[in-house]
Parts: sequence; structure tokens; C-alpha cells
Amino acid sequence: MTLDISVVIPLYNKNYSIVRCLNSVLYQTILPFEIIIVNDGSTDDSLVVLDYYLKTISMRDVNVIVHDQQNQGVSRARNNGIALAKSNYIALLDADDEWHPEHIGKMTTLIEKYPRLPVYTCKHEVCENGYSFTPPQIFSSELTTMGLIDNYFVRAGKYELVNSSKVVLYKPIFESVGGFPIGAKLCEDLYLWARLAEVGCFAFTDYLGVTVHQEKDMSRKARNYSQPYILEYYFNVSGSINSELHGYLWTVYRNHLRLSILNGNLSEFISRWKFGSYYFKPKSYLIFLYALIPKKIMNIFKVIRRFLLR
Repeated sequence: MTLDISVVIPLYNKNYSIVRCLNSVLYQTILPFEIIIVNDGSTDDSLVVLDYYLKTISMRDVNVIVHDQQNQGVSRARNNGIALAKSNYIALLDADDEWHPEHIGKMTTLIEKYPRLPVYTCKHEVCENGYSFTPPQIFSSELTTMGLIDNYFVRAGKYELVNSSKVVLYKPIFESVGGFPIGAKLCEDLYLWARLAEVGCFAFTDYLGVTVHQEKDMSRKARNYSQPYILEYYFNVSGSINSELHGYLWTVYRNHLRLSILNGNLSEFISRWKFGSYYFKPKSYLIFLYALIPKKIMNIFKVIRRFLLR
């Protein structure tokens, strides 16, 4: 069986990491069918760096497409890249992250065992300030190296099972739910994973296939005071919400309130708290306790947690 995978990489002001990212793709043990890089109106010299790189490196029989567009946001960049893809299986990768050498090979094996599912995923590690740690990622109650996630919403409330650098999407199902939401500034990815989880099961391999680099990103400032789009959709647009999905949405709500406190942004905390307080009574009132914890104490807890995960 020949399985073609298209890689889609949105690029915005990542001149410092795009070469590292592409190296990790081009030196896979199994190469993708094509690489589609969508430059979303970068204002640095990302395109110059990319052009020089592509002219100097051997492409090893991989077709590379560079799609240049005015800045339209990461959701439209990903959607446009996926629309250009000729394969039905789409591997996403952010321009500041990198794959381990067997990532595509492991995902290919997973797809061959469980064809035409909405999402395929693996384990990842996080690199920040020179330190690496692997967050807990328990996909199933069964002790297996490969299988189906048993109840996505329950497990995703505890573990980061899916992110935009380690997933392979099945294009027909991706298109059936409308893709990434245009204009959403925060949690556009969590929204998509939730919509896809409502359609079908996710397959996983416990292979550690991705390094996520957490670096300072000026584009994140545009997300300040934004409400998580996944909450806006399910509370303002969608219909009934079952208990498992509601529990997952509570976790998203709580985590973003924590983030506002860790960033020392009390006004953002209050704005986000007000948005979700009605839907999460009475727990939403207890969450106000976070606002009373000094930022230094919260940072200490954060450092201790990451040390234990190393």
C-alpha cells in the first residue's frame, strides 16, 4: 500500500526556526509526498531565509510549494494549505517546531491500521529555555503502543493528546466540519479537535515524534483579552452539550483563567471569568481563588511541575 502524506506549515515571522523545521521534515526516514508552506504575510525576512534554504538544499524528490498570501491569520493559512494539498492525509507542523526522524513512518503505520479516521496523533515533548520535558499523555486505559483514544473529551481534559504539530488529519472529514474557524484568535485548534472528535475516533501511537518549542512569540499579544473560541462556539452557536464535553470545556475555561493570572493580567482574568461564569456555576465562583494567589507562588508551582516532568 502506498500512502501519500502532504505536510502543511503555516509561516509567520519565523526566520529563526523555519530552517530547523524544514530540516526535520526533509530528513524523515519516510518522506512526505509534498510540503506546502503558507507564508501568512510575514514582516520579517522569513521568505528570504526560506528561498535561500530551498535553493541550497537537495529536495530529495519532495515537491515543495510556497504559497504567499497577505496576513489572514493562522486558521486561514492552514485551511489554504490543506486546500492546496493533493493527498487525503495532511500532517500539520508549526514553523517553530520539529519532528523526530521516524514521525511520518510511525504515522503511516498508524493510518494503515486505522484508515480514514478524523485524527492521528502521537506523543510530544516541550522545549523551553533550554530544558525539555514530556507532558503526561495517556491515550487509553489499555496498555498498548497503538490504538484508539477511549473517550477524547475525558482524556483531553487531563492530557494534551493533540496539537497542531503532531496531528495527521483526514482531509475529507476535515472539510466536512468546515476546517479551522476563520477569525478566531484563541483556541481555534481546540475547537477543531472537538468538532472532529464528535465525528469519530482518534488513533494514537505512543511514539515520541515531535518537539514543541515554546518561545516568545509577539503574535500571541493579539490574543490578549480574547475568549477561547471553543467556548464561544459551544455556548453561543452549538446546541446541547453532554456532560463529558461540558467537563472538557470547564478545563479549557479554568486553564485560561490560570494563564491570565500567571501573566499578571487581572483585567483579562476578569473579562474571561465573566464570559464563562454563567455556564460553570457554582465552580466559576471558586475559580476566583486563583486571583488571590500571588504570581510568584504560581510561578514556583509551574517550575516544580516542569522539573518533575523532566
